[in-house]
Amino acid sequence: VLGASIPQILAIFYREFVVLIGAALLIGLPVYYWGLSGWLQNFNLRIDFPWYLIGVAVVVVTLFVLLTVGIQTYRVARQKPATTLRYE
Repeated sequence: VLGASIPQILAIFYREFVVLIGAALLIGLPVYYWGLSGWLQNFNLRIDFPWYLIGVAVVVVTLFVLLTVGIQTYRVARQKPATTLRYE
């Protein structure tokens, strides 16, 4: 990472976390759908689940993760490399 600019460092971390978020969604969304569908079948009075809420939740969680990672990465990237490596 020595010699990289702050946007390049941010891009490296964002790329890694986007892959992790994508993998989590590929595993979590089918499990969520299966569990919620089975759970809702047990009720006498059926309700329609607003499926757009899943998309809203995915967007909110993704933005929260990227914002958190971005802030922490930016703080570390602004420091001198010797200071950062001293605590590694």
